Amino acid sequence: MLSFDPSSNSSAGCRPERQPQASSRPERPPQPGNCPERQPHASNRFDRQRQAGARFEHETLRHDPTPPPAADCRLQWRPSRLLSAALIVLGLAAAFSAVAAELPLPASLPLAALALAWAGWSARREARRPPQPLVIAGGRATLAAAPICDLRLHWRGWLARLDFTGPDGRRRRLLWWPDTLDAAGRRELRLAVAVTSPARGPRSMAP
Repeated sequence: MLSFDPSSNSSAGCRPERQPQASSRPERPPQPGNCPERQPHASNRFDRQRQAGARFEHETLRHDPTPPPAADCRLQWRPSRLLSAALIVLGLAAAFSAVAAELPLPASLPLAALALAWAGWSARREARRPPQPLVIAGGRATLAAAPICDLRLHWRGWLARLDFTGPDGRRRRLLWWPDTLDAAGRRELRLAVAVTSPARGPRSMAP
């Protein structure tokens, strides 16, 4: 009789595991150009971008010790016809007001004549004023070849008023009307006075 061996039967029914065979093809060493680059982490990339932006801002906003170049300005001040016409109109209005007021004729007529005389005299005086060249160059200003200082420019719409200190130490002023100063002249005067005039300190506040 044949004997039954359970161990031999179980071993015969199980398949042996296959062992991985070694590849006959030799492995090639990784080439420098074919190696996949390792991507930087998102946080490291953000830090690098922030550092680069901070470095660029520091280089851009770095203080330059050299002062800005002074803007040169050469203008010719001349009397305004609009000012003379405005003075005449003002005198006519004053004369009409004096006559139209409820005043006796012996009082209103002299007042009207005085207003007309004042208007004519003022218009003639303004029209006869000689032209004066204004030169602002190299941080210095001259008016009719005389040095001036402490320039202050004020704007009232289209009117430009320049306050300055003359050679005698007295405060004087020049007034430009629209017919004597065009847009290019206004821009040139504004830039020149902004560079020449000293910076004003902050206004003190009352406690």
